[in-house]
Amino acid sequence: MSHPLPFIKELEDVPKVENLSDVLKVNAFVYSLIYAARDPYNPYTHKDSVESLYRRLLTEEIGGWCGLNAFFLEKLMNAYGVECRTLNYGDLEKANGNKFHVVCIVKFEKKEYLIDPYINKYYCNTDMSPMTFDLLMKNIEDRQMQNIVPVYGKGYKRIFSYDEWVSIDPKSFDERLTLHAKNLAGEILKKKYGSDNTYLLMLS
Repeated sequence: MSHPLPFIKELEDVPKVENLSDVLKVNAFVYSLIYAARDPYNPYTHKDSVESLYRRLLTEEIGGWCGLNAFFLEKLMNAYGVECRTLNYGDLEKANGNKFHVVCIVKFEKKEYLIDPYINKYYCNTDMSPMTFDLLMKNIEDRQMQNIVPVYGKGYKRIFSYDEWVSIDPKSFDERLTLHAKNLAGEILKKKYGSDNTYLLMLS
């Protein structure tokens, strides 16, 4: 079987995606490829092909925040034949780039999992098995945060920090973010369950 993305040399060792471990390899590639642009509003649309986006990202013609990371992972997963969708949550009306977040939901064997491409992060049970999206939401709703283990992937992302560009690992990047990484889990619940106590619900 031929590789669905032969033009992406960084994914030569991922000829197909059959499980969550394969998704995480691709996600680590996305994390390192897309630099955190100071002005993320560069033009790209759903009409852009995977190859076109890859070339533009590789040359840093475009960079971006959570939306572009999730959008590109979704397109890669679709190219691999994996069911994946983006989930946009938060206060979109007052967004201004810092009060909403975009993640991906991937599906294997009728089970869904939340992947955060921007931070290169996913969630596990205390036995380190991947936590399903439904169980993740239930634990948040029940305030059982001790059951949720955040796990970070590999790689380094270029970000602009203190007047210079630096490369940063996922965990350190997460620690620098506040609204994006920490306080928005409740916004999913607000949308899904109508809860008003969203500020109490945190994933990290």
